[in-house]
Amino acid sequence: MSNIGTIYMIECILYIYESNDYMVVTSNLDKYVYQVIAKKYRTNVSTFKSNIAKATDNMINIFYLKNPNNRKIKITPKVVIQEVLYKLANGRYI
Repeated sequence: MSNIGTIYMIECILYIYESNDYMVVTSNLDKYVYQVIAKKYRTNVSTFKSNIAKATDNMINIFYLKNPNNRKIKITPKVVIQEVLYKLANGRYI
């Protein structure tokens, strides 16, 4: 499935959003989030992270094509997750 990384990222965002300790959970995604979600999907953490990284790169490429400045920027999965969570917390996506 080509969009599995996006599905994994959505799962991570939901897991963190529903957690009671956002700061601790986001401080170490590998330890507190990726391991849990990877286990749910019966995959190893390395493959899980790779799929999320590919999905993030695809997002960057889509943004790059739409960006009028034609500047490519480096965005990490953690930045994407934190930005979505921030906007959810402030009611921008609800």
